[in-house]
Amino acid sequence: MLGELKELFTRLAEASNNPVDVIWDYFQELWSKGAERVTEGTWSVKEYYEKCGREVSLGERRLEKIFFEMYYYLLKEAKKEPKLRTLFPQKIPTAVIMDSMSLRESMLLAKEVEKIGYSVDKLTYDISSAPSDTDFYREKGFGVKGLNELRHRKDFKTITILREGDLEVLGRVVNPTLIWSGFPDTLFEAGALSYDSVYEKTRQVFTTILERTRAEVLIVTSDHGYLAETERWSLPDEHSRFLERNFKAERYALRTTLKPEVLDWLESLPEEISYFVLDEKYVYVRGGYMWTTRGKPPASFHGGVSPMEIFVPFMILRRGA
Repeated sequence: MLGELKELFTRLAEASNNPVDVIWDYFQELWSKGAERVTEGTWSVKEYYEKCGREVSLGERRLEKIFFEMYYYLLKEAKKEPKLRTLFPQKIPTAVIMDSMSLRESMLLAKEVEKIGYSVDKLTYDISSAPSDTDFYREKGFGVKGLNELRHRKDFKTITILREGDLEVLGRVVNPTLIWSGFPDTLFEAGALSYDSVYEKTRQVFTTILERTRAEVLIVTSDHGYLAETERWSLPDEHSRFLERNFKAERYALRTTLKPEVLDWLESLPEEISYFVLDEKYVYVRGGYMWTTRGKPPASFHGGVSPMEIFVPFMILRRGA
């Protein structure tokens, strides 16, 4: 582990102008190794989520202590145009957005596509929005916030898969088409399923989309990732109560909604020990810091700035290759 970290820090130092590629490679490799174990049959999907989740959380904690600047680099990348819009619909006329799909799910799903006649032509990352939330991502990528507005776009057709029954209407796509899948996000919101059960249902939806649309080439990506409840970083009780009072259940807040004394305190914190990243409009919670709130706790969190929220998978698949 120490050797791996030393190599990582050397690569970060050498890529000081923009180390985001290095950060992605580090976390992608951790999940990819776990996905290989699932494919080989040495791990169950449940073990994959648990073991890789712990390793990824620990890796980010170590990075945070010596390279807290990574959160600012991630935030800067989140302001840029998404890769999706550079290719869809002009160059690649079919795209699938799996709402809330993170590195976790994508590394497993990438292993599934060969079973249904596809190959992975490219597997890299795109960047979510800031805040890392669906409405903000849609506004960043398509200039709209709601699904109804997205359906009124003239340059492509939008098909929504919000329930498993919506899959029945899917057929082969011919014209430029965006398929917006509410999975796995809708399953996280329900909160009744384990992470491995969420993955299994998401896998079924994903493979059915590919089988029914039969696109020759398509993009598969996501609007944002998430932090798993099981990977949250603990906080002192006093700090947890502060965050609950000022951020409620969100991982971001508008500056204008915070009291002046609260904002002054946030801005006065040394960056290397802060829980936050700030820009001209928002305050974001960084890393895996979460707090308890009233009511039923969600199974996942997003909206803040961390690798698992900001990085979203970006795959180009080809049929029959």
